[in-house]
Amino acid sequence: MKKLFSLAAAVLASASMFAATLTLNGTWVSDPADYFTQGTKTSFNTKFTGATYAGIEFTSGLKMESSTAINFATTDATNITIVQSTWSDATIKFDGEALAVDGAVAGTGCRIYTINNVEAGNHSIVRGSGESGIFYVAVEAACQDPEFTLSEGGVGFVGDQINIAVSSLNQSKPVIPAVTLDGVEAVLGTDYTYSASTGLVQATPLKAGTFVITFSQASNGTYCAAEESVTFVISEKTPVAEFTIDGPTEARIGQEVTLTAKDFDAAATLIEWHDGEDEFVGNGATYTFTPNAVGNYEFFVYASNEFNDEPVIVNHDVEVAISDNALLGDLQVNGVTVEDFDEEEYEYDLGQVGVYQALNVVATPEDAPYATAVVVDNGEGTITVTVTAEDESTQNYVLTYTRKAATQLASVSTSTTWDWANAGSATAEQKGTTLPTNAEEFNFSDVLINPAESFNAAALAGIAQFANRGEYFQGNMVKFNTTVPGTVVVTYSNTGGSRPYRHVKVNETMSAEGSANQDQKETEAIAVAAGDVEITFYIPDATNPQERTGDIVGPSMGRIYKIVFTKEDSTPTAIDNAAVAEQAVKTMINGQLFIIRDGKTYDIHGVEIR
Repeated sequence: MKKLFSLAAAVLASASMFAATLTLNGTWVSDPADYFTQGTKTSFNTKFTGATYAGIEFTSGLKMESSTAINFATTDATNITIVQSTWSDATIKFDGEALAVDGAVAGTGCRIYTINNVEAGNHSIVRGSGESGIFYVAVEAACQDPEFTLSEGGVGFVGDQINIAVSSLNQSKPVIPAVTLDGVEAVLGTDYTYSASTGLVQATPLKAGTFVITFSQASNGTYCAAEESVTFVISEKTPVAEFTIDGPTEARIGQEVTLTAKDFDAAATLIEWHDGEDEFVGNGATYTFTPNAVGNYEFFVYASNEFNDEPVIVNHDVEVAISDNALLGDLQVNGVTVEDFDEEEYEYDLGQVGVYQALNVVATPEDAPYATAVVVDNGEGTITVTVTAEDESTQNYVLTYTRKAATQLASVSTSTTWDWANAGSATAEQKGTTLPTNAEEFNFSDVLINPAESFNAAALAGIAQFANRGEYFQGNMVKFNTTVPGTVVVTYSNTGGSRPYRHVKVNETMSAEGSANQDQKETEAIAVAAGDVEITFYIPDATNPQERTGDIVGPSMGRIYKIVFTKEDSTPTAIDNAAVAEQAVKTMINGQLFIIRDGKTYDIHGVEIR
């Protein structure tokens, strides 16, 4: 798109007059009405030379001011050519530098001077000893996209009107169509006619072929020029001779069926669908129905246009059946297909499974969605899958399994640390519907995944929301059994719930107040006797939990990061085995060797136990 610049003065002549002409980037300015917006012209006039370029004559000695500017358009930095008649010998300077003669205008005897890449701004032109003028170039912003768009082309038939939607932001310039038929320029109104209203071009092709319609729009200065094309393949109309029906020949009750009439060798203006009784059921290229009963659905399709004496008829049948398929296509337990699964094998033994291992059975009928499957676990080692076919017949698949017994709580007789940083890799939330539930006591060795050997999971039991969550236990209770007395230290915190404080209770001993949120705190060393050691949590009464008033109530829920049991340290007492040999009695208690003498019990090192 061209931009504006102005000519305030040009080459000045002596007493007589000379011709000075301009070109725009190598093109002669042949019509000032197209390029010039002229200001006051009292001091100069315009004339044409052979109608090939504009000659601008200036009176000798006249200095042109901006009020008499001549403006014309350019897109960017501009190349300007000045043509001077041969009888004028005055040197021409542009911005202080003399211009060299680049050539001559054939047949005119005029010299040509070229100034390349004239940028925006003021420039001076001086002729001879001092006659001068001001030359001003202004470069405007680029034109805007007019967003010139057309609707898509397609196919059509001779004599049928086609509509083409045209839109453009440039409302000041008309949209002009140009048409070619099979690559040859067509004559509007002969091979092709059209009428245009706002935003819509309506055209009627008068002969067959490939029509390319090119729509163009000139720039209005603000918006750029635009051009887009659309193609239509136009065919002659002939009588409908044949067509086909595309669609299934078999279906099921409740299955939506779509049939399509296609492959016409002419323009079909009427398509009718009739059922087996030749009753009209619909029209158009497609017909959709949903069978609700078993049987044969027969359709007759009639197609014709204005050139047919009789319609063409095509028959299509859809057989609707009901299935007795009650077999499984797949049977999975915990996301894996059962080993050696076969659709006609109905019994599978899963073997022994973990104490709390979930068994998620997914059964997929071979004839889904018409057949359905229901899975029932009786909780006692048998899972039954019942497949119901579309005809209501059934088939059962049975899975059997043996669940391991819960691990008995082992006892400790030495100092032991349970650190949840070593409790394993899995985090699993226990709920009322999980195994174990969040209210069921469990042995940690039955639920933890890959605990470190130092954790001694078999010697710890609990009731939990999380048996292992990152690096802590979260729940209501943990316990262990010791055969020797000692002390217990618990590292714990609040759960982050509505009660901001926790107390830890070890058997009957309540610790000091716990910390809020996840700040870890240790209890004091709490002495415990040999036997069961139970650790629970208590909270302040709900009367005012933020100020911790009221009685301590519980049990509640908390987090445990570490439990350290330290065996009571006893100094061995020397025993004269020779003196007491006849009186001492050796015995095994819980797998450990003890010595009983004078009503007292000693370990094998002579340390008195009780």
